[in-house]
Amino acid sequence: DFADLYNPAAPQATVSGSINPCDGNPVYPGETFDPSTQRVVNGTPCRLPFAGNKFTAPASTVAANVLKYIPPPTNSSLINNYFFASSFPVNNTTYTIRIDASPSSRHKIFGSYSTRENLRTCCATAALPYPQDSSGWLQDFTTHFGRGGWDFIISPTILNHFNFGYNRSNSSNFTFAALNNIDYAQQLGIANAPPSKNFPGIDFNSRDQYRNLGNGLNNDWIDNGFRFNDSLNIQKGRNNLKFGVDFRIQQFSPIGYPTPNLIFDRAQTASDPANSEFDGNSFASLLLGQVSSGNFSGCCATGLSSYQQRWTSFYYALFVQDDLKVNDKLTLNLGLRWDVDVPRTAAHNFTSNFSPTAIDPEYNIPGALVFAKAGGKTRWVDTYYKDIQPRVGFAFTPFPSGKTVFRGGAGLVSGPLLYADDGGGMNVGYKIFPTFTSGDGFSPSFLADNGYPAYNLPPNLDPGIFNGQPVTNSYLRSSFGKPSMLYEWSFQVQQQLAQDLIFEIGYQGNKAQNLRSSLENINNIPLSAFSLGNQLNASVAGNTAGVTAPFPGFFSLWGAGAPVNRAIRPFAQYSQIDSGCCLQNSGMSTYNALLVSLIRRYRNGLSLQVSYTWEKNLTNADSAQPGATTIQNPLDVHTSKAVSDEDLPHTFVIAPLYELPFGKGKSYLNHGVTSYIAGGWEVGTIQRYESGQPISFCCATAIPGWDNPISYRRDSAQSLKSASYRNGKINPFIAGENTFFNPAAFIDPNNVAVRGTGAYTFGNVPRVTGEVRSQHYYQEDISVMKTTPISEGVTFIFKAEALNAFNRHMFAIPDINPTDSSFGQPNATITNPRNIQFTARIKF
Repeated sequence: DFADLYNPAAPQATVSGSINPCDGNPVYPGETFDPSTQRVVNGTPCRLPFAGNKFTAPASTVAANVLKYIPPPTNSSLINNYFFASSFPVNNTTYTIRIDASPSSRHKIFGSYSTRENLRTCCATAALPYPQDSSGWLQDFTTHFGRGGWDFIISPTILNHFNFGYNRSNSSNFTFAALNNIDYAQQLGIANAPPSKNFPGIDFNSRDQYRNLGNGLNNDWIDNGFRFNDSLNIQKGRNNLKFGVDFRIQQFSPIGYPTPNLIFDRAQTASDPANSEFDGNSFASLLLGQVSSGNFSGCCATGLSSYQQRWTSFYYALFVQDDLKVNDKLTLNLGLRWDVDVPRTAAHNFTSNFSPTAIDPEYNIPGALVFAKAGGKTRWVDTYYKDIQPRVGFAFTPFPSGKTVFRGGAGLVSGPLLYADDGGGMNVGYKIFPTFTSGDGFSPSFLADNGYPAYNLPPNLDPGIFNGQPVTNSYLRSSFGKPSMLYEWSFQVQQQLAQDLIFEIGYQGNKAQNLRSSLENINNIPLSAFSLGNQLNASVAGNTAGVTAPFPGFFSLWGAGAPVNRAIRPFAQYSQIDSGCCLQNSGMSTYNALLVSLIRRYRNGLSLQVSYTWEKNLTNADSAQPGATTIQNPLDVHTSKAVSDEDLPHTFVIAPLYELPFGKGKSYLNHGVTSYIAGGWEVGTIQRYESGQPISFCCATAIPGWDNPISYRRDSAQSLKSASYRNGKINPFIAGENTFFNPAAFIDPNNVAVRGTGAYTFGNVPRVTGEVRSQHYYQEDISVMKTTPISEGVTFIFKAEALNAFNRHMFAIPDINPTDSSFGQPNATITNPRNIQFTARIKF
């Protein structure tokens, strides 16, 4: 009874007759326990040590120490018998100071400093006491902002403005265990672990439903920014000229600390390898100290390193602008900007990159890791110096009334270099991730009491460090230094319809290229190899396609049964080579929108904002968003351009605010006590109505050796929409009405039943399709507020709000895998239930 074993204070389980309590098999005569292997010898491999008819103490000293951190039940139930009260305190402290001075009539200077600290317990309810709890942690977010400026009036028409800024953000996330300054791995008896103040991770097979112990989160991200800019303004006739320079320095240090982790699985106490899914018990494996796998990663892949990473980057720009008043009716805005975003460098030059041309010395073939030379400043990508951005705008008032204004503009805008690795990439070899796994998935990788096996400390500057593995977080092509470019244009007409009532209609468009993306895979098999069909999975040693081992040592690296698809990759010593780590810039997009708005400024107690947007957003770069699917064919990224995941063709928002005409100074009930009761009332609402989101369907049967997902093929005779969707009657609780999509519309082009033994092919369902969308979004928020004066300078304010006032239920995007039994069925909403809240405050 492992429920009893889990609680050391409970009575020990009893062996019934001659049955082994670990797996229910008979105890055979002549079996003996071997303490060196923690196994019963001459018998089945799943054995707990026992004496007479009682379990003895755990065979592992580490297990005995771990059990001390498991609290006794708080009630007598067999399950759900432990309760731990916890809270989520938040302390938010802000300070700001500013000093302005005018030493003379021509000089003005200022300085300011503000800081904020947000300390809170994050972000899940603790289920066990600290330090062993695996859920909550401390989050300490601190910012420091310093500013300084100097205005120098050189002459009545010339002004120079200098500004300096310093930004520092410190995002620290660490477990409560780290506060105790205890080496818990040493305390538990886990030898050869790196120094760590975290409680080691003790993880169990999820099927056994034991709660994991320890939380590996322990990092501190420090971001320092320095800003210097100077501008010179010259007023000359109809010209308002501005010249300037902008210089920035950014330092980012993603500091992380390792946490020892021990993973216990069923297999190590199963009766034989084939039964590991149904036999054995991960807690029993802990009692025997038989570790399935171990590592030092903790949360966020901390790894081991002899240094803490620090990245430094620079940015500088020059600009000139002229606001030219051609006449009383026409004003032009003319500008030119030159940006240079210098790619980052690593402190001490501890950085590495995968090179397609460097020779792998182990096999004497191209494709190897290269390491930066000590003392230099290696960037791996080229600095782009051609980022020249012209811009033009105009405002034209053609009629004497001045009630009609035409506005427009166009320009080129560049984006910053966006690193997608949070500072954790491009350092392979200088940071290592030792992982210890079972050689056969059945025997333990090591015994907890013996500690972690020996491992080499970093650096490991082996060019073939990835041989036999995927290449991750390690590939930058030199052209990735080109920043994103946005070509933007717009035109609007503003018309004053009445006093304080402005109508505007306009068009906005843009086209972007070199967007941050995660599309490429340079180690896919050739497209021509799709015709090999089933031979892609055949053994190189026995294939009929004429494929041979690409280099000596191929079979020793991948095994005697290595398949053809592995041999025909461009770099056959590796599997996938990911170039999306940091700066990949293969994305593109276009956006076109009609914008309509009606605005009434506050007058006679009423203000009003109404807006409508009709837009189309196309891109292939949704892959830069978390959870978004990447493209099918990276060799032709244009074919994967489709509606964006964020495409919402129609958006309508109305936000009126009306002050009722009652009370003092109003038209009605403006005297006596009734003026206090009836006066000061305001009613407002924000109503938002949007189209549903488009859908991406993924993924069909993969093509061996092709690392991009494969789209489905569309059955043109079938609708993507289910009958319920077409009828507008989706009910997730009624069979036959609970799905958005029609699974019959999807054909898996590489399914054996479709392909047979023929060639593999791509599907034709768009990467994202707007043919079927999630549910429309409707929400209304209503507020009622009353302001009551109490005395001079003192006011009482009462407010009632109904958020999602009509309690609408808008479903989230449903299951989008056509092979799932729940395909098309929503299981969540994107709206919260109606929330009514009241607030009262005194303002003085």
